[in-house]
Amino acid sequence: YSRLDNTPPTGPPTVPRRVIGGLNTRAERICGAYIDPKTLEIYVTNNDTINWMPVFSREARGNAVPDRLLATPHRTWGIAADETRQELYMTVQSPDAVIVYRKAASDNEAPLRLLVGDATELADAHGLAVDVKNDLLVVANHGHRRFFGGAAVSTLTRPWEEWMAQRTSLSNLPYRLLPG
Repeated sequence: YSRLDNTPPTGPPTVPRRVIGGLNTRAERICGAYIDPKTLEIYVTNNDTINWMPVFSREARGNAVPDRLLATPHRTWGIAADETRQELYMTVQSPDAVIVYRKAASDNEAPLRLLVGDATELADAHGLAVDVKNDLLVVANHGHRRFFGGAAVSTLTRPWEEWMAQRTSLSNLPYRLLPG
């Protein structure tokens, strides 16, 4: 839609400028989206059913194949970017985490860092925003937890290669609907 669209209460629904959807998109259970302010690429987080993030060009329409995919942890939710550092931030519901990638990352590329641990006070992390002026990351928790203290951990808890060992290239994965 145009950001200036305004459907009158008695008028017909506003027609979207474009829609991206269908099996070829490799998107389902979409929880978050980020639009690059310069390139207008669209980054989409999937939750609970598939573990990759499709990225679409500004020209994508209909049942479009993504320009690239990035392997992400199960249950990624929110997404934000730091355009200055060219980093992409995503929340992970469980285990509670914020994972950071290069903005141009694709396929099985390892993340730059992972923020986890009790001191983070993350609890079913969902939304997030990056405050580049104050160098802050703001995360919205959907859940709650008792805080036990301890230091935050800002490294991967196990080698990325071990985590991704069972995966092949994402560009070769067949897409299939889950039963039910």
